[in-house]
Amino acid sequence: MGKPPKSDSPLQRAKRFTARSLFRIRTTTKSLVFGSEPVATQGRHAPRMLRFSIALLMSLTAAIALAASTFLLLARLRGAVDSLWPLRLSSKRLTSNDIYELTRSTIAAAGLAAGVFAAVYAYRKQRVEEAASRRADSEHLSSRYQNAADQLGNDKAAVRLAGVYALARLADEWVEERQTCIDVLCAYYRMHSEDEEIPTGEREVRETILSSIMTHLENSGTDSWQGYAFNLQRALFDSDIYLLRGLREGTFFDVTGATFSDGTLIVSQPLDEDFGTFVAERALFKGSTKVEFSGWYREGVIDFGGAELNGGRFDFTRLRIDGADLNFQGALLSGASVYFSGAHFTDGDVRFDRAAFRAGSVDFNHAEFSKGVTSFRYASYESASLTFEDTEGEQPIGLPASFWQPRQPEGD
Repeated sequence: MGKPPKSDSPLQRAKRFTARSLFRIRTTTKSLVFGSEPVATQGRHAPRMLRFSIALLMSLTAAIALAASTFLLLARLRGAVDSLWPLRLSSKRLTSNDIYELTRSTIAAAGLAAGVFAAVYAYRKQRVEEAASRRADSEHLSSRYQNAADQLGNDKAAVRLAGVYALARLADEWVEERQTCIDVLCAYYRMHSEDEEIPTGEREVRETILSSIMTHLENSGTDSWQGYAFNLQRALFDSDIYLLRGLREGTFFDVTGATFSDGTLIVSQPLDEDFGTFVAERALFKGSTKVEFSGWYREGVIDFGGAELNGGRFDFTRLRIDGADLNFQGALLSGASVYFSGAHFTDGDVRFDRAAFRAGSVDFNHAEFSKGVTSFRYASYESASLTFEDTEGEQPIGLPASFWQPRQPEGD
């Protein structure tokens, strides 16, 4: 049998009683001062206001105190009051004209105070109206989102196409929920697998989603979708993707496990911007697929780890890896043509560890390798053609010496 629970000491019970009492006092005081708002008026856009009766009483008290203080201060200046605190009157008697002037000045000061109170009230009213406007905007945007989502689930391709356009426009206007709109578009695109026969109308809907993503990634204004995440895992890509302004830092483009068949993927990174993240782990590339990466990559990740390059052309010609990560770990090359000719691997982390070069060709001719940047540890070489002619720099880690054919100095 377990030990019986220890009874609390009187001191512990007193502490709990005190804490509960203080909590009740705070809750009651807040309810009396601010009141309990109806559920319909609550929300993150509703400002917290005092009860009207409390606010009115405080305003009247402040007005009376201000008027009395003003009257006594002016009387003090005229010599009728020796001390304001503690209040002590002097022997000087005020004439009726003096009292009239003091009263008029006090009324003027009260009018000024009333103006201040009016300004505060106007500000309070403006806050309430702004909160109501933001609440109405939020409800309107939520309604538009629901309508667009319903359109995407419609049986007719034309209605679904309208839903894509509606959701893209909503993402431009509703910045707080832009990621949600992007997630819905990407989720719709992921719905189809390679084995399905995609009707013409549905194909147009899918191409419109990709076109919308590409267009917004090229934009540089407030409606740009750079800096967001695109989850296209296990999707089927049979059309072209052009990311001509690259992926800026903070952008996550994930095509893990996707299938690329007879399409084109081009990523061109501007020289003056840091790259984000492109992930194609375990992706399948087949048919006449064309993949092209160009630009200078000082930051970011390009990840083809575990990908299967069964066909197509991969063009990384004159690519510059100068601080970014390029990953082909565990990739399977079995029929594709890959070109790294003239590429520069000067800094960062470039890995072909455990890659399998079974068939196809990989061209590293005229490439430049800095020490310790590129690795071919535990890679396997079968029937693939792997060439390193006229290369410069240090031999990559783990690369067999028989492949390494560095450029010879002139005159040799």
